Amino acid sequence: MRVLAVDHTGGVDVFRERYRVLSTDPDIDLTVFVPETWVEGGRVVRAGRDASGYRILTGKAGFRGYENRGFFYTGVRRALRAARPDVLQLMEEPYSLMALQVALLSKRMCPATRIVFYTFDNLNTGFRYPCRPSWFYGGVQRIVQRVSDCGLVSSGEARRVLESRGFTRPIRHVPFGVDPERFCRREVEKTGSERGIREFVIGFAGRLIPAKGIRVLLEALSFLRMDWSLLVVGGGPEAGAVRARARAEGWENRLVIDDNVTHGEVPDRMNLMDVLVLPSLTTPTWKEQFGRVLIEAMACEVPVVGSDSGAIPEVIGDAGVVVPEGDAVALAGALEELYHDPRTCARLAAAGRERVLRHFTWRRVVEAHKDTYARLLDGTLESERSPEWSMPSS
Repeated sequence: MRVLAVDHTGGVDVFRERYRVLSTDPDIDLTVFVPETWVEGGRVVRAGRDASGYRILTGKAGFRGYENRGFFYTGVRRALRAARPDVLQLMEEPYSLMALQVALLSKRMCPATRIVFYTFDNLNTGFRYPCRPSWFYGGVQRIVQRVSDCGLVSSGEARRVLESRGFTRPIRHVPFGVDPERFCRREVEKTGSERGIREFVIGFAGRLIPAKGIRVLLEALSFLRMDWSLLVVGGGPEAGAVRARARAEGWENRLVIDDNVTHGEVPDRMNLMDVLVLPSLTTPTWKEQFGRVLIEAMACEVPVVGSDSGAIPEVIGDAGVVVPEGDAVALAGALEELYHDPRTCARLAAAGRERVLRHFTWRRVVEAHKDTYARLLDGTLESERSPEWSMPSS
């Protein structure tokens, strides 16, 4: 089976694990087409050509870092000719320009190729989009849907949004994944500024932007009547507000902001945490689409507390604590309960690891991809109504 994956983040290390695992199947001949350079998390990432088990082809891209406006201005024809794909996997939103240009060119150059796209979009507002103008991106999505044979979604909400936008072909649920050998529980030595953090470490990982709810977490901290420290892994425009509040309230010595962490260093930072918090907020143009840091923390046996924004409850299931978004008092109560109840912490730590191993490893993700491709090619593919990980535990 010849598979061509088109992925604007395919040169980023954390996302390449999907392709490394997929390429270990001897029945898959995998080519991944990526931009020569891309801007991810504020950093310019240059795609390497070193890929064990699969080919990486690159093209020059415009609007690097703008997920849905980005497009290729070289390399697409060369990639299609080289791969001659049975399946074209667009790891792009169906309203993105990359999805549009590659899908349409594929229809011209290799019309027998089956086309699959992937969507995280779970904001159920009809044909409104995170990018503007909506009429334009809505038109792009309608075209991509019309030429595609299957849609992959990251959550039950994303499936419902896709159906509301008129997609009637098979829809399959494929989550994000994590490497459980890298993300696992282990002893980690504190170094540098980390030496100052105290016994109960509240962790936050991700971009410091308002939608991630960092100010809700800061408000919750003011209600805590216990010994705690805050470890922030990531940077962003709200970093100044975090430091200012710490100075104003006198807990600056309990704060560590590590904004220069590579993804390879994230497991060590996770293992310094006693709990990870993802207090995301729904906005008019976004809500939490999956929450990758949740499964990374769960794999490290770190209990997680998340808001009920978007896909967070679906990802956490019964292996963590979910509180109403924007409710700092409820968040503080959840943190104090975990602080005072080591048994619950231990139970959630074990349940989180088990949930990741059951549903969210890269191997399980790749199995879902391969099953979709095989059924698509033999004509037996049908829609899934609910994601497997949303079912009650047996």
